[in-house]
Amino acid sequence: YKRFLDLLAEAGIAMSAILDIDKLLAFVVNKLAELFKASRVSFMLLDKASQELSLKASRGLDLAKAEAKVKLGEAFGGWVAKQGDPLLVRDVEEEYPELSKDRLSRYSTKSFIIVPIKINNEVIGVLNLTDKKDHEIFTEQDLKMLTLIGRHLALHIENLRLSQMNKTLETQDPLTGLFNHRYFQEQLLEEIYRAERYKHSLSLIMLDIDNFSEYNQNYGYSSGDNVLKQIGKILKENTRQV
Repeated sequence: YKRFLDLLAEAGIAMSAILDIDKLLAFVVNKLAELFKASRVSFMLLDKASQELSLKASRGLDLAKAEAKVKLGEAFGGWVAKQGDPLLVRDVEEEYPELSKDRLSRYSTKSFIIVPIKINNEVIGVLNLTDKKDHEIFTEQDLKMLTLIGRHLALHIENLRLSQMNKTLETQDPLTGLFNHRYFQEQLLEEIYRAERYKHSLSLIMLDIDNFSEYNQNYGYSSGDNVLKQIGKILKENTRQV
């Protein structure tokens, strides 16, 4: 167990240096496969809007056959995400005899662990470990250790999300979702340098909303905000990302 804590500390340091969520998840699934000697490891992220889990990172899965999406409450992963409780299965045939042979055939060792990943007590995804090498069975100790790792992972995901949110607030107008004046100034300089270097022409379009001040006075600032939102929506829908 001490060796595990040492490895967890090492992994924590490595995770802190990763600034991209996709890279973080890829690192975690690979590290878990090594730590727990698991043949198959995956992380599924919960989409609140669709109430579905989607596969975001994996190791050892046949992606052509893997369930890329799982409805909340369905299958083992969906059940764990809905209930918010971890699941340890030592022998899936013995514990869930009602499952079809096709579903049971997916498990080589018949033992697996699924742990919910929570932020502020809200499930954001699940970690799945299946098929321990040498046909060993996952234990309560494995469950405790994976739960501990899950808490660490949740903290790192939350930190990355907050960091991304702060970056967004620095460059985007919260009302319209359009880039703000600060970002405009930075990008304008960059585009001028780019145009000079590659001898390209550079155009700048400026827009003015007619009678906007009068509109605010007549209908109130809340209505004026809605106008800005709609114009922002039109601009975003009619311009390319680049």
